[in-house]
Amino acid sequence: METGLFRELEHHLKQGRDHEALQLVHIELSKTPNDWNSLYLVAWVYRSLDRYAEAEEYYKKSLAVKSDAYPTHLGLGITYQLMED
Repeated sequence: METGLFRELEHHLKQGRDHEALQLVHIELSKTPNDWNSLYLVAWVYRSLDRYAEAEEYYKKSLAVKSDAYPTHLGLGITYQLMED
């Protein structure tokens, strides 16, 4: 996982700059559209914003690229739990 990008996204989210986080993660995704980690990060941002349907969609896309990615399975499981609440 690209630590610098993750930290930058986390910083934007903590500061309430949701739009900036989404914009940044989608820019990264446009550069590497078939990269499981980019798809994972999009899902993670959506989950952080309580946008679970979008998070689920991108976690599944990430798993379609790399089915054995443990962080993606974990993120999807957490998303399903949050969707039930």
